[in-house]
Amino acid sequence: MTVRLLAILALLGGASLGAQETAPKPEDAKFFEEKVRPLLATRCGKCHGPEVAKPKGGLRFDSRASLLRGGDQGPALVPGNPDKSRLVEAIHHKDPDFAMPPKEKLPAGEI
Repeated sequence: MTVRLLAILALLGGASLGAQETAPKPEDAKFFEEKVRPLLATRCGKCHGPEVAKPKGGLRFDSRASLLRGGDQGPALVPGNPDKSRLVEAIHHKDPDFAMPPKEKLPAGEI
């Protein structure tokens, strides 16, 4: 897993890679706002965004709380443990029945 992906997941999950919760570093917050948030809006917003009345799988991507709460399958993120985060599993298409986006895998640069 790339360092950048770990930083993003730590930022989304609101935790450092250790067990204690910390505020994101300014550069991580900037990266999230410039790169990750637009990607989530473009790639995930149609099914999991704030405008969707009934998000797919019961999962919303519009807040930290909604990602931690998760959807029908449980939490999307496990703070401090990205390898156990369902979001990571889904975007890597590890399970064809639980792959997001469902029609095609994101390009490596977006993952």
